[in-house]
Amino acid sequence: MQLRNSILVTILAAVLLVPSAAPLHAEHGAGTVYLNPVLGHWIDYQNPNTLDDGPLWGARFGVDLCPVLGLEGFGLVGPSEISPQDRSGATKVGARYSAWGGGLRLMIPAGPVSPYLSAGWGRASMKPDYALSSINGHAVKVEASEKRNLVLYGAGLEVFVHRNVSLRFDAVDHYIKRDFIDGDWRGDRKTHNWEIGAGINLLFGRVRSRQKDSDRDGIPDVNDRCPDTPKGVAVYADGCPLDTDRDGVPDYMDKCPDTPAGVKVDAQGCQAPEPPAPADSDGDGVPDYDDRCPDTPRGVAVTPDGCPLDTDGDGVPDYLDKCPETGKGVKVDAQGCQVVEAASNVVDIYFDLGRALVKREFFSRLDSLARDLAASGENVNVIGFTDQKGTVSYNQELSDRRAQAVRDYLVSRGVKAAQIKIAGKGKFPLEKTAGAPSSAEQRTATIRMREQ
Repeated sequence: MQLRNSILVTILAAVLLVPSAAPLHAEHGAGTVYLNPVLGHWIDYQNPNTLDDGPLWGARFGVDLCPVLGLEGFGLVGPSEISPQDRSGATKVGARYSAWGGGLRLMIPAGPVSPYLSAGWGRASMKPDYALSSINGHAVKVEASEKRNLVLYGAGLEVFVHRNVSLRFDAVDHYIKRDFIDGDWRGDRKTHNWEIGAGINLLFGRVRSRQKDSDRDGIPDVNDRCPDTPKGVAVYADGCPLDTDRDGVPDYMDKCPDTPAGVKVDAQGCQAPEPPAPADSDGDGVPDYDDRCPDTPRGVAVTPDGCPLDTDGDGVPDYLDKCPETGKGVKVDAQGCQVVEAASNVVDIYFDLGRALVKREFFSRLDSLARDLAASGENVNVIGFTDQKGTVSYNQELSDRRAQAVRDYLVSRGVKAAQIKIAGKGKFPLEKTAGAPSSAEQRTATIRMREQ
């Protein structure tokens, strides 16, 4: 009954250890280290003498020398019973059996389920609760603890359920040349007793995968981004050939393995000759075949199609535009400045020669304009001019100051600064302005304002 119960416990433990995932194709490799907790059963230890079978537990541990051969140590312990020889006796004395040692394991890799053979040697110990003086009326000698040399050999199966986890099932014969009880009427005898066990194997270090590897580069096909790598070629973790200089040509094909980063190379990994530069007649960086404006002056900034930049979109390129911030849709002259046209909503203000001070006689006109702008919220353009005399730079600066002066006056009268745009245009266009004063000093300049 005890034998059957222990076997059932062992089988149940093995079933509970099996995860739901399908077995994996893996195997031990050189340097694999493992730990194997064991739960098992002794069967008729020292039969036909006085020790009964019973459960056992312990652990095995080892290191693999190669995929098929490894060194293994073990330590096992389990309770037993010492009973009278005949069935009429009722005396039972508890005892403990221990075994420890080491040996070899010969593995036969065969996929997810791999058989193996094992052999080892060590020491076995039997420790009764107290020394017996007789068994079944016959004098015997049993020390408090008896030790014997032990030889083990057996077989088993290993089932991988994870790359680093497997199940292990062992059937091992424990052979002892001389039994543990001295002086009984049967004499010293050789004993063969079986250990049946199961446990979980925890693997560390180098565990080899046995998944399909078509190009035999050590990377399973399921993880191999380059499954056709030639045999013997060193690869990265993704299975692709090494490319030390990262030029796109693998090392085994690279005739120039030290090409600097970013250099264009040919099929052999060597620097490719630079193609001749395409024709660029105006030197603006845009090849003639893409250049819509092939006569752009040198040094002028251009758009991707080779035409000069026109930031304000007024049709006059920036390098010719004297008024580069003209709004889109505004009518401009050849220099990109707004064309001033006589209209009912234009207010002319005149300045003294060389001055930028708003004259008192125009206060009322500007005050009226300020009230209208403040009430309507409309915008206004303030444009400054000069007469035809003086240098370009002087006239530009004077026209800027005159426009600023009118702007400041309007702001002082309640017009928001954001409503006013100013521009200095230098010399006033030669045209007859109706209503202009006849005084030479007053005709030297004008300020025009236009509502938007």
